[in-house]
Amino acid sequence: MREQRPNMVQNLGQYTHIHDAILEYFKIGITSIKSDNFPQKYSDMIKAIPGKDTCQLQNQYSILGAFTDAISPSEQALANMSKNRKQDIVPDGASRVVLSTPIDGWNDYVNAVYATGYGEKDNYIITQMPLPETMKDIWRIVHDTGISTIVMMNMVDDTYEFSTVYWPQETEQMEYHPLIVDCLDVDTSNTDITVRNIRISKIAGKVGVRKDDISGRVVRHFQLQNWPDGQATPASVEAIVDLLEKVEKWQQKVENKKILVQCLDGASQSGVFCAAHSVIEKVKVDQEVDVFQYLRLLRSHRPQLVNTYEQYKYVHEVVLRYLQNFDLYANFQ
Repeated sequence: MREQRPNMVQNLGQYTHIHDAILEYFKIGITSIKSDNFPQKYSDMIKAIPGKDTCQLQNQYSILGAFTDAISPSEQALANMSKNRKQDIVPDGASRVVLSTPIDGWNDYVNAVYATGYGEKDNYIITQMPLPETMKDIWRIVHDTGISTIVMMNMVDDTYEFSTVYWPQETEQMEYHPLIVDCLDVDTSNTDITVRNIRISKIAGKVGVRKDDISGRVVRHFQLQNWPDGQATPASVEAIVDLLEKVEKWQQKVENKKILVQCLDGASQSGVFCAAHSVIEKVKVDQEVDVFQYLRLLRSHRPQLVNTYEQYKYVHEVVLRYLQNFDLYANFQ
């Protein structure tokens, strides 16, 4: 190749990547499946391999672990350990979200990372449920990144010591100067998903001296209500499919397509939504299903995403149900 174009493969990183790609091909093969073939292929993948106590999907998930690299915590993460729920789930320097809205006595650190799925770069912001003393930071993320969508994957358990409600109740207001957060309305008609419309505004002036709002944006907060803490997966597949549909309809109305995805520790539940959302976005455009590659991409930012085989299988079940419910096969023709 270099005889024709001397500058092909310019550095060791690119040369190493070629070897990694070849190794992956021989280890796992092609993981992309045409959407119309997916139901039958998935059925075959979960059948026990004759003479073995495993199946093809389990083997694939095990191989995924070998291609998941550990990350090095950023200096800020190490210096702000008290702000992390789990000391092993922290951002690295390359992916961490850096806060810019100044608050007296507070720095730019938050346990949140950008992650890339299908579509634009860094289309997810993955974070933990804030601690009582860091509630202001989740709204700093919302303001600083300009997002309009929050997906909360965990339930609120009043018995859990650090389960913090970081949003105002209906018609109430929270103030984290210079940010004002108002809850406009709450929809609880769906027992599995609570939807809140929240307005975030930035005010001018010093603390205690309010002036006219200089910005305001409505943020829609989707909370999944059927995934109790400690369970590997939600209680049903239908609830996640419904959540994906509601988020999609809202995303069509807003300019900023980034989604803040939040669960208790910023990994254990968030990965299910991000992986399912990424794969389904690919299905809609390319008519192909590839859970392996998109989870691998997401894990490059937060290695703990989808950390059990049960969750990996569950993401496949969500994609299967999505295809069945919305009859996408007909739309692909």
